[in-house]
Amino acid sequence: RENGSDRTNTERDDDAKGRRQRQLSKETVSNGKLSTGQLATLKPLCAEVLIRRNKGLDFGAYKDAILRLTKNKTSIDRLLILNDSVYAFRRGLDALIEALLSEDAPMVAAHEAWEKHYHFQSFCLGLSGDLLRDPKVQKFWRQY
Repeated sequence: RENGSDRTNTERDDDAKGRRQRQLSKETVSNGKLSTGQLATLKPLCAEVLIRRNKGLDFGAYKDAILRLTKNKTSIDRLLILNDSVYAFRRGLDALIEALLSEDAPMVAAHEAWEKHYHFQSFCLGLSGDLLRDPKVQKFWRQY
């Protein structure tokens, strides 16, 4: 407890996490058709469901979503890109998302790799709004 307050630091942290979670706009990109049941499940949970051809694998889906979000001049503080590999986590997903949202670096990832050359694994990325709006980054995604 801090300064005679009835609330603990953990309770204050939980409140801040809850506010951030409520401010999230969840978007889903599917690389193929979804059933009526799948759409019915996703629609109440997402601001938008984008269905696309499975062209370009994960990065193709990332491209379509990023270009759509930035084209509409959506105010983006931070974009988390999570593919379906992330949902295999049995526990710790909330903590991972919270850490990615709290990070100030322009780009972060859940995992780094050194195979062939140093790189971030693409299954779980966090990108700052400034990075997404950078003309060089926009050019990369348009040309991908």
